[in-house]
Amino acid sequence: MSAMRRLPLLQRAPKRTLEIAKGFTLYMVKAVIGGRAGEVLDLAVTNLWR
Repeated sequence: MSAMRRLPLLQRAPKRTLEIAKGFTLYMVKAVIGGRAGEVLDLAVTNLWR
Protein backbone atom coordinates (compact mmCIF):
# COMPACT_ATOMS: atom_id res chain seq x y z
CA MET A 1 0.00 0.00 0.00
CA SER A 2 1.20 3.44 -0.78
CA ALA A 3 1.46 5.88 2.08
CA MET A 4 0.97 8.85 -0.23
CA ARG A 5 -2.37 10.59 -0.22
CA ARG A 6 -3.88 12.49 -3.08
CA LEU A 7 -3.82 16.20 -2.44
CA PRO A 8 -7.08 18.00 -3.10
CA LEU A 9 -7.16 19.95 -6.33
CA LEU A 10 -6.99 23.70 -6.09
CA GLN A 11 -10.32 25.27 -6.78
CA ARG A 12 -10.65 28.03 -9.29
CA ALA A 13 -12.31 31.27 -8.37
CA PRO A 14 -15.88 31.46 -9.63
CA LYS A 15 -16.40 33.31 -12.87
CA ARG A 16 -17.77 36.78 -12.48
CA THR A 17 -20.97 36.99 -14.35
CA LEU A 18 -23.42 39.72 -15.12
CA GLU A 19 -25.79 38.27 -12.53
CA ILE A 20 -23.16 38.54 -9.77
CA ALA A 21 -22.34 42.12 -10.77
CA LYS A 22 -26.03 43.03 -10.78
CA GLY A 23 -26.55 41.55 -7.32
CA PHE A 24 -23.52 43.33 -5.89
CA THR A 25 -24.64 46.64 -7.40
CA LEU A 26 -28.07 46.21 -5.85
CA TYR A 27 -26.45 45.52 -2.46
CA MET A 28 -24.26 48.63 -2.77
CA VAL A 29 -27.19 50.89 -3.68
CA LYS A 30 -29.31 49.57 -0.79
CA ALA A 31 -26.42 49.91 1.66
CA VAL A 32 -25.64 53.50 0.65
CA ILE A 33 -29.31 54.52 0.77
CA GLY A 34 -29.64 52.82 4.16
CA GLY A 35 -26.72 54.81 5.56
CA ARG A 36 -24.19 51.98 5.53
CA ALA A 37 -21.72 53.49 3.08
CA GLY A 38 -18.88 52.59 5.46
CA GLU A 39 -19.64 48.89 4.97
CA VAL A 40 -19.47 49.30 1.20
CA LEU A 41 -16.15 51.11 1.49
CA ASP A 42 -14.72 48.41 3.80
CA LEU A 43 -15.84 45.69 1.41
CA ALA A 44 -14.29 47.47 -1.57
CA VAL A 45 -10.96 48.04 0.22
CA THR A 46 -10.85 44.43 1.37
CA ASN A 47 -11.48 43.07 -2.12
CA LEU A 48 -9.13 45.46 -3.89
CA TRP A 49 -6.13 44.51 -1.75
CA ARG A 50 -6.49 40.74 -2.18
